[in-house]
Amino acid sequence: MAQHVNFIEVGPRDGFQNVKDYIPVDIKVKLIDDLLAAGVRRMEMTSFVSPKAIPQMRDAAEVVCRTLETHGDEGVELYALVPNTYGAKAAAAAGLSE
Repeated sequence: MAQHVNFIEVGPRDGFQNVKDYIPVDIKVKLIDDLLAAGVRRMEMTSFVSPKAIPQMRDAAEVVCRTLETHGDEGVELYALVPNTYGAKAAAAAGLSE
C-alpha cells in the first residue's frame, strides 16, 4: 500500500465558479496564497473559459499572472482548466505550461 497521497487542490477553480457575486482578484489571490502557505503543492487555480459561460472566471489571466509572480519559483505546480484551444492559448499567454 502506498505510503503517501498526492492530490491537486481545485478549490479556487471549482469553488469560485459556483459563486454568483463576483469575487475580486485580490480575494482569489489571497486564498491561493493561503493554500500554498498551508502546504498545498499542486493546484488548479482557475479556468480559461468564456466569461459568458462562467463570469466568475473572467479574470483568469490576472489571477494566474499574480500568482506566478509570487509563487512561480517555489517548486509548486500550478494549473488551470482549459476546455478548448482558445483557453489553452490564453493560459499559455498568462504564463502556464500545464
